[in-house]
Amino acid sequence: MHFREILPCVFLVIVMLASALRAEDASDRAQDIAQMKRIYEALMAYKKARGGLPDQLGDLVPEFLPNAKDLLSPRDLAKEFDAGGKAIQPRSSYEYEWGPRRFRTLSVMEVRGCQLEEFGPVVPLLRRVYYRSVVNISHAGDFYETEGPWEYSPEVEKIIARRGLGPGASAGKFLELITADPTGAPVGGVRVTAHNRTVEGFGLPPRTLTTGDDGRVRIPFGPVDAMTGLLMFEKPGHFAFGEQSPKAGFPGTLRVTVSSAKPVGGIVTDPKGKPLANVTIILARELKAEEEDPKVQWYLRGRYRMVGTHRILAYRTGADGRWQLDSFPEQPELKVECVMSHPDYAVKVLTLDRAAMRRDGYFSEKAKVALSGPFRVRGKVVEVDGKPSANAAIFLYPSVDPTSDKNAPLQPVEAKTNAAGEFELSTRVPGNARIAVVSNPGGTLWREVLTMSPEMGFLHLKLAPGRVVKGKVINRGKQPVSGVDILFTGWVEDISVPLNPVVATTDAQGNWKWENAPTGAVSGSAILPSGTLTQWREKDGDASLITVSPEDEERPAEK
Repeated sequence: MHFREILPCVFLVIVMLASALRAEDASDRAQDIAQMKRIYEALMAYKKARGGLPDQLGDLVPEFLPNAKDLLSPRDLAKEFDAGGKAIQPRSSYEYEWGPRRFRTLSVMEVRGCQLEEFGPVVPLLRRVYYRSVVNISHAGDFYETEGPWEYSPEVEKIIARRGLGPGASAGKFLELITADPTGAPVGGVRVTAHNRTVEGFGLPPRTLTTGDDGRVRIPFGPVDAMTGLLMFEKPGHFAFGEQSPKAGFPGTLRVTVSSAKPVGGIVTDPKGKPLANVTIILARELKAEEEDPKVQWYLRGRYRMVGTHRILAYRTGADGRWQLDSFPEQPELKVECVMSHPDYAVKVLTLDRAAMRRDGYFSEKAKVALSGPFRVRGKVVEVDGKPSANAAIFLYPSVDPTSDKNAPLQPVEAKTNAAGEFELSTRVPGNARIAVVSNPGGTLWREVLTMSPEMGFLHLKLAPGRVVKGKVINRGKQPVSGVDILFTGWVEDISVPLNPVVATTDAQGNWKWENAPTGAVSGSAILPSGTLTQWREKDGDASLITVSPEDEERPAEK
């Protein structure tokens, strides 16, 4: 019988097996839920009789849970009991979220106890971690399913909306927060929301408290070594920048300046003056150079200036092109960065002080800003000998759009030079950028740092003489491997290029030398005899030593 003739039968068998497995899972899951309900009832009976929950589920047997087999899922039952029905191991298939077992420095009971005070009785007491979704039963007896950490589950949010949060952690550390105006006078009635609090790495819910007439409020953080998190503030007619804890945590007392605020706004149009919808607008406090995080990659720095505690406003225009912010801080020395972005137009970045905002109509909500189309980047590439570099690949790497919701990957805009070495491409995002040139095979590669803007002039890129980078390929027995092609992929901790030319090949001694490498630490790949790729990177003019995998060891060095 030909394979094509039996293929439908094979497919049918696979479908039948998958269906049977799903049915078996559904049956086991239903039995798991029934047993978890019996265990939960036994736990509540134990708590009522003994004044607290047991240290382990085995303590329920036999007084509160007569049948020890209820502690085991049907999937585990056969291997946990001998032929006489006697338990081989006194353990349970269900995760019991209580007791003296320790996480790091705190016990399960201490961590979950803190979460109970914060989340309320939605905290899981029993869990079955086997199916695609985790089956949970809470301290209140609610059944719900979660994927990933239960603390951030939509199902938990629904239950909290119905039952409400707990009163907050009663023990551990508290932050004494004071809200005051620029003169030091207390500001009461400020809603303070604490985000991203954790205890032993387990999440606590956002908690909102309100300062009293004296401007004070105590924020619970639970039994932690350091009070870490993010604080955001809200009061009509007022504004305060958010506060992110340092690595060491908040100090015991934190004073926050709350300024009076006023509305600002305006309208965004296209180049012809027509109101533009779906423009994302972000206002953020201008950062000083020393406030920039050097660890943030260059192409994400614009975005990082627009997020977190620096942000004042995020808005999207409607059909009338208008935007409005009700609470802009009245701080005379404040400078802001305003970013306006639409996918069909160039990103507009404005730096505004109070005088500019008043002059341009922001405080009267009449500021009018016109976006322009993507701007052109034009230039010419010249080889080392001064001749035009024809048919060279050009890769332009602009920064990520500062209004992006997440850290987007670095994507190049590509072009080719013409016979005169000239190129043209377009981009939307101004600011930091990189441009890379990959000329003809054997030619020089080049990378240059740019500052993009609609006003930038014609680029003159003259390729510089190459330099030497060398390396070696060996097997696990430290014997050389010859004939390995070495590829260039980009610059270390900067950019990778889509075009990866072969720049060298190992000789009989496993050595390779690239005599026309560009400036800047480079990186690449090696094509091993098995066809797999392994990475290398330059350090002080030498590439890292490449050791091939076992399947590549049989290839001997050339004689």
